[in-house]
Amino acid sequence: MGVSEGHRQISAEEFAVLTDDLWHQADVAAQQRLLADMELARLRAGESIPVFNVLQQLVALIDPAPVSILEVGAASGYYSAVLRLGGWHGAYHGVDYSATLIELAKQCHPGETFSVADATDLGTIGQFDLVISGACLMHVHDWRKAIKELVRVTRGPVILHRTPIAADGQTSYWEKLGYSHRCLEMHFGEVELLEALHAAGLRVEAQRDVGDSGTFRMVSYLCQTELVR
Repeated sequence: MGVSEGHRQISAEEFAVLTDDLWHQADVAAQQRLLADMELARLRAGESIPVFNVLQQLVALIDPAPVSILEVGAASGYYSAVLRLGGWHGAYHGVDYSATLIELAKQCHPGETFSVADATDLGTIGQFDLVISGACLMHVHDWRKAIKELVRVTRGPVILHRTPIAADGQTSYWEKLGYSHRCLEMHFGEVELLEALHAAGLRVEAQRDVGDSGTFRMVSYLCQTELVR
């Protein structure tokens, strides 16, 4: 089985009630980490890895450079290495709702800080100079609440990295196989997403395309907070 295959479109109502346990599975964590390590090795060797390069480029646009970064949906923490390889130096904290992935992150990146937290309820984790959500929002049922949580815990920008934007402009809901397990995801209508960002107090300052499947494209957004604190 592949990393991502067998997409089947479902209704919003189905998406609201269906669940999956993909990211809690030890075999999924191991497979994802193996792929991440291969890509990190290529990055260290000087190869261009667009999905990594885009994040590095967006972080480099932030002036002054963030002293602290929170990554929501950090998985096994490999983006901490991507940030370091891009020249960023600061305090990194990664969170994920999967204890399985967080334990792997602690093993793979012992010098970084990781904890278990849900994207829709980040608790008393504190505030950070930059908050990153990478390929996470598309799996969250209450994604508008997750956006509000990103805003709540940042002192500055938010980066939505690898966000699937539907080619037809309409938000759609999907069931698929990811690493041989059932997985749910959304492809956002860009107007709907941007309206939700604005409602949460964010404005898009820069964006980069990461990839295009034909039916959706992956986009990364650098957003600045507009709320008065």
